[in-house]
Amino acid sequence: MAICPEFAAATLVDFADSHEEIIPALVEVMRNDVAPSVRYSASTALGNIGPAAESALQILKNVVIETQDDTLRRRAFEAILKINKHSRAARSIFERALVGHSDPVRNLENRIYASKQIQGIGEETDWAIPYLIDALTLTARDMASGRLSSLHQPAFDELLATLLQIGPTDRRVYNLLKAIRDDAFTGSRTRRYRELEDIRIRLDSEIKLIEQNN
Repeated sequence: MAICPEFAAATLVDFADSHEEIIPALVEVMRNDVAPSVRYSASTALGNIGPAAESALQILKNVVIETQDDTLRRRAFEAILKINKHSRAARSIFERALVGHSDPVRNLENRIYASKQIQGIGEETDWAIPYLIDALTLTARDMASGRLSSLHQPAFDELLATLLQIGPTDRRVYNLLKAIRDDAFTGSRTRRYRELEDIRIRLDSEIKLIEQNN
């Protein structure tokens, strides 16, 4: 079925009974190197279709990994979450976002975004705890060594909040907070020592709260 990409992406999704024909057309739009605005619309359309678009997960995952277009990457990932937020594709992207990028700035941006998305998923997110632990460990290590940017504190805060939301009684989370408090920040003598000391005090408070509740 030959479909104009713009029409498929922006219009056909409204016809719920036609999903079996629409989804392959939208996948073709995502696969082919067409105008970015069309791929944006196709991503949104697939996400709006929801679970019925499960067959599009692989191409959406490929787009997230391969594209250099931040808007397209974000829209494709949001589509994955709408289709199946617990899918392997979603978990794979979360893993890459939390611990897999070589660009320090992009690393922190990805960690902030992924943490917020995981918080939004809520239930059945225990699988994310090891990746969040790795990401928080790396972020804390940077901060303690003096490699600080304006994104380190927000990234640390979001990662910590996410771990406390999904794993408040998880022993791994408790042990990590103690390790960061005792090893990473205690005695640090960076130029922003006072900020790190404030975090250490905050971690101490969270640790005591966990101990009281367990």
